[in-house]
Amino acid sequence: MKKIICLLVVMGFACTSVQAATFNFGDYASGDNSNGASFSDGSGSIGGLGESGYESYSVTQGGVTVTATGSSVDDSTAFAYMDSYWNARAGLGVCKNLNGNQCGPSSDDNVTYNETLKLVFDSTVSLDSLRLVNGDHYTNFIGDFQIRINENNSLLHTLSLAELPILSDFVGHTFEFISLAGSNPDSREEFYINTLEVSAVPLPAAAWLFGSALLGLFGFSRRKANT
Repeated sequence: MKKIICLLVVMGFACTSVQAATFNFGDYASGDNSNGASFSDGSGSIGGLGESGYESYSVTQGGVTVTATGSSVDDSTAFAYMDSYWNARAGLGVCKNLNGNQCGPSSDDNVTYNETLKLVFDSTVSLDSLRLVNGDHYTNFIGDFQIRINENNSLLHTLSLAELPILSDFVGHTFEFISLAGSNPDSREEFYINTLEVSAVPLPAAAWLFGSALLGLFGFSRRKANT
């Protein structure tokens, strides 16, 4: 019985607690890790700060881990790229080709024509806020982009780059940020993810229903044993 109660206490805590995490890719790309994030490239821990491209780039912040990868429609080889330019901090984009760990050409380090930036979280999260900057590292945009949730085309949303809505209804573990820029894009059609805020989604109330069922079965078995 004690074990069951302890399980329910743990389940109750999971149902009521919410982990929130802010990923500041602009800071990471500029060498600033004042919030104490940890990083991995998929094969082990890395410094993860400064400009660089990665086949896989993972950040753990506030108990939540996100893994970024890049893809391209016309070239299967693409990289998640961390970009910064002096004090005009950009953030996370996509690069088709790397020269060492740097993007070549350097102008292809954002999410642009035929490119997708994929973020996979280690748990289900709600996407609470999103800050984008354009190809010139500013916040003026034209055009749209798309977010696909959980790789499900029925959860594909087309959004204005210039007027991001409240995103709290965007819940999942995988988010794909898809460029709709033209083949000769204006820099205002291109984007980096500068900052991303998420909250881990608590276990549903079904956990408590499951727990109640366990208690009921336990009580029934005890009554049967005493008869």
